[in-house]
Amino acid sequence: MISLLSASSTQWPEPSAALAGKARILLAGATLLCLALAADPAHGDVLVSNIDQTSSFTLANLQTDDQAQGFTTGSNSTGYDLTSIQVRFFRGASRDASIGTVTVTLNISAGLSPGRPGAVLHILSGGARPQRGVNTYTAPSGATLAANTQYFVTLQGGDGGPSVTLSNGEDSTSQSGWSVSNVSRFRNDEISGFISNWDLISTSRMIRVNGRARAAGATVPGAPTNLRATPGNRQVRLHWTAPTEIGGGPITHYQYRYAAVGEDFGAWENVAAGSQGVTVGNLVNGREYVFEVRAVNALGKGGVETLRATPEFRNPPPPPPPRDNGGGRGGLLFPPEAPAGLMAMPGDGAVRLEWSPPKSDGGTPILRYEYRLKEGRGEFGEWTPIEDSTPGEVNATGYTVGELGNGTVYVFELRAVNLVGNGRESEAVEVVMLLDRAYWSNFRAGDLQGVEASLERGPFGGGPQSLRLRFGA
Repeated sequence: MISLLSASSTQWPEPSAALAGKARILLAGATLLCLALAADPAHGDVLVSNIDQTSSFTLANLQTDDQAQGFTTGSNSTGYDLTSIQVRFFRGASRDASIGTVTVTLNISAGLSPGRPGAVLHILSGGARPQRGVNTYTAPSGATLAANTQYFVTLQGGDGGPSVTLSNGEDSTSQSGWSVSNVSRFRNDEISGFISNWDLISTSRMIRVNGRARAAGATVPGAPTNLRATPGNRQVRLHWTAPTEIGGGPITHYQYRYAAVGEDFGAWENVAAGSQGVTVGNLVNGREYVFEVRAVNALGKGGVETLRATPEFRNPPPPPPPRDNGGGRGGLLFPPEAPAGLMAMPGDGAVRLEWSPPKSDGGTPILRYEYRLKEGRGEFGEWTPIEDSTPGEVNATGYTVGELGNGTVYVFELRAVNLVGNGRESEAVEVVMLLDRAYWSNFRAGDLQGVEASLERGPFGGGPQSLRLRFGA
């Protein structure tokens, strides 16, 4: 497996230089990052940086390869506030208007050391397209980093070339106990037509993380308030309000779990901090379930709020009448256009879908959204309606699809539906799920002794290449 081999001292070449696509930065760990070329009071204190180290020649680009840089936080027991991330680019994006804009997110670190990008925690805002030099991405209000924790800054898709360094040191402005990983990660999005696994490369992307240490005396949040349930057909919609006491820092996310009465609870599932609601599906109508919800901040997991609810079948309400101002000339009505900007962010056994409404609803209100998915190179399944997705409802611009397989590649499409019918499907988006930690924890180095592996194509595409690898004696 390439990701195991790349942990050696071999110096892999940087990716090739054909560019076009969107640029998006993901982080991994328990909150966000900051990167820059010089400190700026507006960005807070410099927490860690390697951006002033000597840069090295590279052909790295974001059109063919997603890239990620890890870093580890210091030991302040109450954690840190994240204000911004800055990334140094040796080459900016082209002027091609068809290439997408940059999105920055924070990811949890996953897997064994030196780790790899895991689930997305936050989305940062910044310039639409990277420019040569330092690009700044601002963390959302309340973004925090836990102590002694590894995170990743990930640049995904798009255009532009991030700078790299062979230096293993940090800048003198870095705070004690913080470090930037001496290696980085990349994954090729053109191998065999789908995104590959994260592989290791022995250079570091040049970043700076900005923020401030949190004051002592902070605590975990209290329990969510006003927890309530809306039963549906084989599902229950949970709603809640943020805790009265958020503790030592803003809430990073919520968690829920459930069980049929008399049975054991399942694992805790994550919900984005801004959601304050989730739909639990695949339940048995007429059977009573117990649900628990809690809030999480940088210091840990808060108190639990509990309720019971029973799913039941209900006839759907009649659709609203069409509007008089039709979607075309003469008041004609049409199906909606495709939803815009569909994004898919992986989590533990789940994928968070987020989108923007279509430019045109066809002249009559959107009744709901529907998604479909396929696994790997398989065929798309049936369209699945998204409950509570009428404009103004909780799932009108985002929904979490659960019960997915970790370590699997999925492709999603989305469409809107109005009184006339089904709208055009969105552009398909692909997402690579994380591998289960249990797989790696049971893996022993001795299992590879005497094993040979062959690669018929190099990790950066291009012409035919071959490589034979042998582990052990």
